[in-house]
Amino acid sequence: AARLVSIGQQMTTWSGELGLEHHGGGVHLDLDHLTVTLGTGKDAVSLSRIGSAGNWIAYHVVAHLALHRYFVRQNRPVPRILILDQPSQAWYPAAAGEDDQQESLLDRQASEELFALIHSAVRELAPDFQVIVCDHVNLPAPWFQESIVQNWRNGGRLVPQEWID
Repeated sequence: AARLVSIGQQMTTWSGELGLEHHGGGVHLDLDHLTVTLGTGKDAVSLSRIGSAGNWIAYHVVAHLALHRYFVRQNRPVPRILILDQPSQAWYPAAAGEDDQQESLLDRQASEELFALIHSAVRELAPDFQVIVCDHVNLPAPWFQESIVQNWRNGGRLVPQEWID
């Protein structure tokens, strides 16, 4: 229980920094139901009962980062790698129109804040933790650009054609 309190405190801090729904009432992992639970001041609400896909993705990332932070700091025998596939997907749906310009600015801000949190956690725990992100988003922030190891645009691919041939 004490370990989960520490992890929940970190989740609460990060969810507050991201401005996620219900972050102020405390965030913790519910091991009985294997979910993230949020305090609302009146009761606890499971992640499945709140907000948007943006909240769901961000809370999952926050939970993973908090767990990995705990494992690294306690020198636990857990693989020190997290692989995320398209965490920006909630903010960049496939069919965004021209009328969504204001919303897309907010979406870009939310996704950039999530990536900044990931970047910050990796820097804090370096060299003992690595995050690999596969995503289409390409933010102009210098720290983001410096973090790109491989860009699979313009014909580049994860699995090169010569491997297939």
